[in-house]
Amino acid sequence: MVLIVLSAEILVMLIFNHFHIETRLSEIQLAIADSLLLLLIAAYPALRWVIRPIIRAAQVSAAHTEMLAAALENAGESVIITDADCIMVHVNKAFEATTGYTFQQAVGRNPNMLQSGIQNSAFYERMWNALNHNGEWKGELWNRRADGSIYPEVLHIRAILDAQHELQYYIGTFSDISERLELEKAARQSQKMEALGTLVGGVAHNFNNILSGIIGKAYLAKKKSTSDAVQRHLDDIHQLGMDGSTLIRQLLSFSQDSTHDIQKIPFTTLLKATLKSLQSSMEEEIQVQTNFPEEELFVFGDAGQLQQSFVNLINNATDTLRNSEDKLIKVTLEERRCSVCPQSEACDSCNGHVVHLCVEDSGCGIHESEMEHIFDPFFTTKDEGTGLGLSMVEGAIKSHGGSIHAESKLNHGTTLTICLPLNNPNADSASHDEYHI
Repeated sequence: MVLIVLSAEILVMLIFNHFHIETRLSEIQLAIADSLLLLLIAAYPALRWVIRPIIRAAQVSAAHTEMLAAALENAGESVIITDADCIMVHVNKAFEATTGYTFQQAVGRNPNMLQSGIQNSAFYERMWNALNHNGEWKGELWNRRADGSIYPEVLHIRAILDAQHELQYYIGTFSDISERLELEKAARQSQKMEALGTLVGGVAHNFNNILSGIIGKAYLAKKKSTSDAVQRHLDDIHQLGMDGSTLIRQLLSFSQDSTHDIQKIPFTTLLKATLKSLQSSMEEEIQVQTNFPEEELFVFGDAGQLQQSFVNLINNATDTLRNSEDKLIKVTLEERRCSVCPQSEACDSCNGHVVHLCVEDSGCGIHESEMEHIFDPFFTTKDEGTGLGLSMVEGAIKSHGGSIHAESKLNHGTTLTICLPLNNPNADSASHDEYHI
């Protein structure tokens, strides 16, 4: 200790001498300065052990703060921090990506710039009541991006208070839930279709038994009747029963409660023969343009189901042309590689090569609001019809590992595209005469 004090005194003398402090201060001032400087130098080793933990703690605190700031900035959820007056003071990168507003565009503004107008004032009144009474609110709402598009989000707002329980700021976190809502919608649709298929299958079986009895009784009555008038009525009953039986087969096919004859199908030949038969019953004004490949394209599946699907597509296109001046149907069939197919990302079960069938009409088209329902069973935009045509096509194509896509513009026609897995593209063509309507 004596050594430390002696060293400090020598250091003080050297400092005073170097800066000529003795000539500038009075004796009292010099004594006070000497004492203070001596005390400071002598106490430095001890102060160092006190200051070092403080500095280290400050460094740790700064590192922790920096880590929290980085976590906030790079969080997967969007974050808004506002002051007590609801003016945004900070937003993170996820906020910019979700809303399209930059940090500079958002800070200094009220979050109500995101409002879509879908929620009414009562909705926001309930939100603020929850914030004022409970200090937080969580729910789902629709907001608007910088480009004007509407998106759904789940939002959680929490009020942050200081030690005196005074409001300091609000923290809001939210996520875009568009994908989740689409998955939930698809799940509900799948459940609805499954339940509907079960119902239709049960009703169809029972109704088919009734029709069989009616057709049988009509046949026996025709055998015993000699009246031409009665015979005509019985013929009508028999024909109506057969039509009903055809509808039942369609319903059973929709409910996936029918047997299938699975085989390798020369798809090109099947479509050509089917279209030739259909054209004989079309209006003369309707023009049909075809583009079929020279080589045979094979698919694997039920020829009857695929043929009926094509018939439904053509009939659907024909119906849309009734009030159209330009009555044109284009049918295109080609082989495609999935890598260049514009619908490849929407297909779940494509292989390397597909059969690509496109049926395009110049008819009235379908309104945008109705497009998402065109494959729903019993949905129709026509004055007549069961609404089962396209739903049956979709079911048949999916059961064959393919996909169907629809595009339409009101008053400009509709395009329906089918993709089916190609089966052995190098196979030799055999006899295909058995495929007909």
